Amino acid sequence: MKRLLLVVLLLVACKKHADDQPPPSPLPSPSPTTSPVAIDATVVVDATVVVDAAIATGVPHAPPGAIDARADGVGPITENTKIDIKALKAAFPSYEIKKVSKKMGEGDLREVYVGVSKGGTLILKLVGDEFLQSVDIMSNDVWNPWGLTIGMTGVELEKRVGKLDCKDAGEATDWRANLAECDGEKVDNYEFDLQGEGMGKDVAGDPAKRADAKLVAIRWVVPGNGPPGAR
Repeated sequence: MKRLLLVVLLLVACKKHADDQPPPSPLPSPSPTTSPVAIDATVVVDATVVVDAAIATGVPHAPPGAIDARADGVGPITENTKIDIKALKAAFPSYEIKKVSKKMGEGDLREVYVGVSKGGTLILKLVGDEFLQSVDIMSNDVWNPWGLTIGMTGVELEKRVGKLDCKDAGEATDWRANLAECDGEKVDNYEFDLQGEGMGKDVAGDPAKRADAKLVAIRWVVPGNGPPGAR
């Protein structure tokens, strides 16, 4: 009996000790961890890129199949090309090749060239005798690295090829007296024909007339074999 009473007293004492203890502290919350974030496929990111207009002016490469203007030639034409109709027809299989001799004004003056045309549009004029002297680009069908277009103004031309140095084209060829022949300081082996108000000497000598004049031809001059007066 005494032993049972002792056990009961021990149990009561243990329970009282447990009741006197403070409640346990709550377990700390786990530290936040980085987890993958789901991306809403409906969200559109604005990736607009601003391109400097000066960089966008020229196209870096000619489109496939296009006749291209380069420092060393125009399309399949190089400084080694000869004025030979048969060879030119082989070089331009889908174009019309024709030798042209056109009377210019009074007397014996004539413009002589081999024309490269397509669909009735004159694209190139090849000038020279047996050996090629120059190639006039007459159409926007020919790609060029400066972003030039036939019909653009002199002020637009100057923005792309640098400061223009112009002269009266009639100084070298009488029947070209209505044109100003210009070089651009940033471009080698090319000349640019401008036609505007008055004669070529007026356009060449008057900055305002030169700015308003229209580009009518882009000329590749064969290095070392160009026409008289070529610069």
